[in-house]
Amino acid sequence: MGLMDFIKGQLIEVIEWTDSSSDTIVYRFPVANKEIKMGAMLTVRESQAAVFVNEGVLADVFYPGLYELNTENMPILTKLKSWKYGFNSPFKAEVYFVNTKQFLDQRWGTQSPVIVKDPEIGQVRITARGKFSYRVVDPAKLMREHFGTKAIYKTSELEETFRSYIVQYMKDTIAEAKISLFDLGGQLIEFSAKVRNNIKEKFDQFGLEIVDLVVEDINLPPEAIAVHTDHRGKGLQRKLARAHLVLAEDLGYHHILCTVSPKNPKSLSNMLSCGFLIEALRPKFQGWFRFILHKDLMKAHLSPAKDADGRAEQIAISISDLEGLESV
Repeated sequence: MGLMDFIKGQLIEVIEWTDSSSDTIVYRFPVANKEIKMGAMLTVRESQAAVFVNEGVLADVFYPGLYELNTENMPILTKLKSWKYGFNSPFKAEVYFVNTKQFLDQRWGTQSPVIVKDPEIGQVRITARGKFSYRVVDPAKLMREHFGTKAIYKTSELEETFRSYIVQYMKDTIAEAKISLFDLGGQLIEFSAKVRNNIKEKFDQFGLEIVDLVVEDINLPPEAIAVHTDHRGKGLQRKLARAHLVLAEDLGYHHILCTVSPKNPKSLSNMLSCGFLIEALRPKFQGWFRFILHKDLMKAHLSPAKDADGRAEQIAISISDLEGLESV
């Protein structure tokens, strides 16, 4: 190998990145100790941007296209290095490729129940989950504010940051909307749009655009479902049941089942008022008898039978009379 071949082998003449992954946000081109040839060809593909960095300082940004590197298309790097017009020597710089495509179906959710304020029942613990998508719209801002100098940067490294942002803004949006959690189940599409709009500015600080955000469900944890004594008698069970029925219908379900203890006539009355019908009485949890109730969402709600005076018919049966209860 001659001297010229050796020198040529130490120079980078082609700079490009073929992304075969679905989760890489930033990739550092492997320059190592080599210099970049003035006149080297830079290829920036669709959904990419190339960012040149000189000794830790952001320089020129290139968008999709084919470039022959020179002082004219690298004005910032030329200024940083004090190159004169027509400078033609090899140079050193770091080159980062930024993926500007949409990163779809990113998941978010509460790791544990969080406290929010419900306008009807006050503070309550909830869990929530959903998905979102985003993309880089300002590569230089992303590099400056969040990235650093890692060789590769993946979506997984932003998961925890985004999760905490979304959960916080979801809590703020609940407080701002002043909508009861029992009514929110039927308004998740509108609520999701509000959360996305509220968090938009936060993503913008990092050069990102949040394209879509979906709140798939908001739930009370099992240990928090019992109603505080100060709020009993306000129809919360009916509201919660109706909200879940609306959500189930929106999701395309046709049949809903629930169980009620024969010793809980108030809950039974609430479920019947929501259109549920008693299908059976069976021993369920630890042998305790439960009414099995069913609602067909494809059928209209049937009003209870009424007597000659227009009052709903009532049947008095002791809760200890299992045969009588089952005959109902």
